[in-house]
Amino acid sequence: MHPRHGGGYDIGGVTIANAVRLEAASQPGELLVDLATFDALTPELRLELQPDEKISGKRDEVFRARRIVLTPPPEDLRSRPPLRKPASGDRRRILEMFEKLYPESQLETLMYLLEIPLNCRPAVALNFGARRDEVLKWATSPAGVGLPRLESELRYLLNKDETA
Repeated sequence: MHPRHGGGYDIGGVTIANAVRLEAASQPGELLVDLATFDALTPELRLELQPDEKISGKRDEVFRARRIVLTPPPEDLRSRPPLRKPASGDRRRILEMFEKLYPESQLETLMYLLEIPLNCRPAVALNFGARRDEVLKWATSPAGVGLPRLESELRYLLNKDETA
């Protein structure tokens, strides 16, 4: 912030520039938030946002952000596919999704998406079931992200090839 002669301030910087890029990447009735903002939301609000996506900035800049459709434009109401239902955190559904996770190397991608600290990740030498159980334990621990986020990231991994 720089004070103006005669009062007020000129506000600028990286945060403003990033906000402008996120705004430009959103469609009418949508809101894009960066991952730091997403992490500051309540768990209930997080359920409303779609999985994270890459947003292009200037030159080679890439931002990770999450999108929410607040008010679809009226002309798009009939032509848009329905929004995915929010993740419920249902334990049976999560276990079913783990069963569909193939190849098993996608478990590494899941741990990356969940931002599991390296020192909390299960050993590669363990079998898939044991590694899955460790991810489940971490996700439900006080340091973890919770079952809705786990379900959301699993859903993303299972559906990403269909939507690409």
